Amino acid sequence: ISLTDALIRYAYHRRFGKVDPEGLDPHWNFGRALADVDPVASLEAAIEAESIETHLERFAPQLPFYNGLKKALAKYRAIALNGGWPTVSSGESLKLGMVDARVVTLRQRLVASGDMQSTGAVEPALFDDEVAEGVGRFQQRHGLEADGIVGRRTLAAMNVPVDERIDQIRVNLERGRWVAQDIPDEFIVVDIAGFRARLVRDGVTVWDERVQVGKPFRKTPVFRSKMSYLEMNPTWTVPPTLLDDDILP
Repeated sequence: ISLTDALIRYAYHRRFGKVDPEGLDPHWNFGRALADVDPVASLEAAIEAESIETHLERFAPQLPFYNGLKKALAKYRAIALNGGWPTVSSGESLKLGMVDARVVTLRQRLVASGDMQSTGAVEPALFDDEVAEGVGRFQQRHGLEADGIVGRRTLAAMNVPVDERIDQIRVNLERGRWVAQDIPDEFIVVDIAGFRARLVRDGVTVWDERVQVGKPFRKTPVFRSKMSYLEMNPTWTVPPTLLDDDILP
C-alpha cells in the first residue's frame, strides 16, 4: 500500500509539481487536469511496464525548455561535487589587455563552469583573447551584454554560488511542471526573467525577440491564454502609474 501511494504521489508530482501555485498566486489561471489520463489504467500500466521510470517519464513536460533545465541541473550538480567555483574579488572592471591577479581566479571560474577550456596559459594574470571569449560566453548564457568585460553586473552573476544556481534550476523545473502540460504544437512563450518572447513550432524556436517586462515591485503577471488576434503597431499612451512613478521623476 505504501509503495502504491508513493507511485501515485510521484506521478502526480511529475505531472503537476509539488507546490500548489494557487497558494502562491490567487490569480493563477492554469488548469491542473489529468486530461485523457485514466489513473487506474495508468497505475496498472506502470506495474506491468518493464521500467516504471520510463513509463512515468511521460507525465513530465516534454518541452525542450524543460529538458534543457534537467541537463543543466545535472551539470551544475556535477560542478558542486567538484567543489564549485571560486569567487572573483571585487575591483575595477576587468577587460582585454589588463594584467591583474584577479584574472587568475577569473580563469578558474570560467573553466569550472565550462565557459573556457583549461589551457595552462603562459601569463595567467593576463586578460587575453581567450579570457575575453570565455567571459562573452558566460555573459550570453546569463542574458548579459556580451562585451567580454567583467563589470559590476557580470561579476555579480559570476559570484552567485553554485548551490544557489542549483536551487534556481530546481525552482524553475517546478514552475515548468505547473505550466508546460498540454501545450499545443505552436505556442508563444514569454521568458519574463530573460526579457525574451519566443514562437515555438513543433519544438523548434522559429522567432525570438526582446520584450519589456515589469519591475520587481510592479511585476509582469504570469498567465496562460489562447491568443485570438494580434494588433500590429498599436498606439500607446503612458499609463498614469508609469508617468507618476517612472517618467516624470
